Amino acid sequence: VDLCDNQLREVPCVHANLTRLALANNKLQSIRGLYPQLSTPLPVSNLVELRLNGNQISSLDVTIVQHWVKMGLLDLRNNNLTDLPFILGYLPALNKLPLDGNALRTI
Repeated sequence: VDLCDNQLREVPCVHANLTRLALANNKLQSIRGLYPQLSTPLPVSNLVELRLNGNQISSLDVTIVQHWVKMGLLDLRNNNLTDLPFILGYLPALNKLPLDGNALRTI
C-alpha cells in the first residue's frame, strides 16, 4: 500500500497480513495506531518493507517494533529520531535500515 506524499498526521491502522507499506513524506510523529488490535497472544506482523522516511517521527514504539520479525527494510531517513530501541538489533530479517537525516545520539 502506497500512502506517500499525503498530509497524514497519524499512522493508519493496517491488517497484520500486509507485507509492504509506504508512508514516506507525510507529517507522522509516531507509529502508534499501526496495530490497534494488539492483544495476547501478540500477533506477528507480515510487514517486510516499511517506508517512513521524510516524516517527523521522534521515537519508535517497542510494543509495535517487536512484532516486525519479518521486516527486511525499515526506512527511517529524515525524521526526528535521537535514539533507537534496542529491539531493532534483534529483528532477524532486518537487513536494510537507512537512518541518515536524523539527529541520533546513540545506536
